[in-house]
Amino acid sequence: MLDARLARSAYVVYVADSMRKLVVFGACGALLLSACGRSKEDAKKELANQNVQLTADDLVRAVEEGNENLTALFLDAGIDPNASNSAGTTALITAATDNKPGIVKLLLQRHADPNGSDKDGQTALIAAAAGSFPDIVKLLLDAKADPAHQDHQGWTALLKAVYKGNAQSVRQLVEGSKADLDRGLLIAALLGYPEVVKILLEHGAEVDVRSDDGRTPLMLAASKGNQDLVAILLKAGADPNLTDNHGETAGSIASNKGFVLIAQILQQRAGPGPSGSPSGSPPAVANTTPSPSSSPLSDEDILKLPTPSGSAQASPTAIVDTNSPDSLSKKVSVVELDEDFLPVTLLEVKGKRATLKGADGETYNVGIGDEVHGLSYRVTDIETREVNDKDGNQVDASVVKLRHVRTGQTISLIKGIPAREHGAYAVLAFGNGETVRVELDHDFKIPDDAKSNYRILDIRPTQVVVKRLDDNKVWTLEKTTR
Repeated sequence: MLDARLARSAYVVYVADSMRKLVVFGACGALLLSACGRSKEDAKKELANQNVQLTADDLVRAVEEGNENLTALFLDAGIDPNASNSAGTTALITAATDNKPGIVKLLLQRHADPNGSDKDGQTALIAAAAGSFPDIVKLLLDAKADPAHQDHQGWTALLKAVYKGNAQSVRQLVEGSKADLDRGLLIAALLGYPEVVKILLEHGAEVDVRSDDGRTPLMLAASKGNQDLVAILLKAGADPNLTDNHGETAGSIASNKGFVLIAQILQQRAGPGPSGSPSGSPPAVANTTPSPSSSPLSDEDILKLPTPSGSAQASPTAIVDTNSPDSLSKKVSVVELDEDFLPVTLLEVKGKRATLKGADGETYNVGIGDEVHGLSYRVTDIETREVNDKDGNQVDASVVKLRHVRTGQTISLIKGIPAREHGAYAVLAFGNGETVRVELDHDFKIPDDAKSNYRILDIRPTQVVVKRLDDNKVWTLEKTTR
């Protein structure tokens, strides 16, 4: 009797379970049928039953929520897949921005325009590149998305991928324009992405492309202390002798920033300067960049678009012949020089105390907030730092940072390295007997050439580097006596 009851109970459970599976299967089958073969009217009714309106706003909201079935329902109901919502964006751009590859694929299958843009000019490809979503980048490229399209700020998908440091997406997008490659190289060097730099160089980026203030990728890498990136660029043929619009080389920039080992590496690669110049001094170069700006660009400026002019120019490395008929030495003589080095040297740093040595040989200790003896500079920071030299040995590169109490000018004292103030000047004499005192980075005119403007780019122990701003021609003038 008991066995019979158990048997009947087991049968009831079996039947109930079978019915449940049948109902579930039926529901899934109905869902599949509706998704694949429902009519436009059926889809509209289903949307109404879900209290959803057939609008671009609701479509984009479904995409944001990652609801692929609801997105398909909108498309079945006949909505335009390229319609923009009230914020000016489309479903495809939203799916690319939010990393929804399944919905991206669905929308593309339903004829969404891969090159449609939002109110800012951004396409789905730019959004995917900015989000570092290489799977979506591939889907869009396969659908013929335009990698050369620029948003309203001038950014392309490649530049966005470079900015994010996404090497995989960069490799997918490098078949764009040459201007993109060059601009991308500047951005990658600034932000310190060695793998991205390698990819761009492999695909034809100009290793010595210039920013608007004349800086090259090597200078940007040196300014950030990125030794690995400096090595990559040098191996690719970057010229360490080039100067920016202010006469600075990659080596001098690294030295000014306190990156001693990088400065040494660049000095060794640069080799001796022109005849008569100190070993390692940068030679004067004919700069093909536009007229210099009044001050170096900030990192934000480097990232601004459009692509800087001069990116397609040949590498500007030619040394100007001082004996040519156009030689400035026939019009100008250098009669006096003042390199204006700060008369103090950093000897040692211990904790937050530093030992300095004055020009008179006196040594004394300072801490943060103290004034340097006999100078109008106050200590703002003391940092213990060590770097490795070319042989892998540790070198003390400790730094004391100073600020001028009146002008606010800042200078870094690096252990054992003289620091030059910004007030360096040269006294120039012209053919009519007139003389003029010109400071570093300041402009001047020549009496018998009043239409042209000249600038002192660098002051060395026995030389002055001068550039004519009209055509960026550069001369190195030796100090003489008159």
